Formats: sequence, structure tokens, C-alpha cells
Amino acid sequence: MTAAGLPLIHRLYFLPLEALLTRMTRALCTLHGVVLVWLAYCTVQSARNGAAWAVLMFGVTSAMSVIAVVRETEPSDRVYATRQRARVHQAAEDDARILAEAQVRHDRVSWKSSPL
Repeated sequence: MTAAGLPLIHRLYFLPLEALLTRMTRALCTLHGVVLVWLAYCTVQSARNGAAWAVLMFGVTSAMSVIAVVRETEPSDRVYATRQRARVHQAAEDDARILAEAQVRHDRVSWKSSPL
């Protein structure tokens, strides 16, 4: 299963270290989280004071913070997937090189030991 198909909490805690978010992404996600908490506080205070239009606006901007965090984590998944594909490709090239070298050695040995 790819990292993109997992929930955010699973991606953060159960993937290898390389798959975790970059420092800048983590910093931005933390900042978005702080903004989300502040907007939630403002929403509650506006609701207590009866400002329905402010509650609506703070609620919409809170949703935008959640969307920003989700979008911020997507590139990390793509980078991780790209690195994994590169590793698999490199491993396949290494295997092909090793097999070719083994074939050359086998051909040299069989040519030297031929009865001609």
C-alpha cells in the first residue's frame, strides 16, 4: 500500500523516517495548526457574543487551514514515492550489471577451458 492511501496520522507515525515530512513542511503544518486553534477560539468567542457573520467567516477560514495542511502533506508523499521508484530502478540496474558481469566471467572461463 502506498503512503498516499493512508490516513495522515498513520503516515506520520508508522512510515520510515525518510517518508516523514520535511522540516519546512512540518513547520508550515504546525503554523497552520496554531492558526486553526486561534480561529476556533475566535469562532467560539464570536458565537458567545452573537456575531453570526463572524462565526461563519471564522468557520470557513478554519476549514481552509485544514485544507492547507492536507495539501502541504501531499508533496511529501510524491517525493517519497519518487525516491522509492528511483531506489527500485537503481536496484534493478545493479542486478542487471551483476548478472552481465557474471555472464562475462562465465564466458571467459568456458572459452579458456574449451578443448580447441
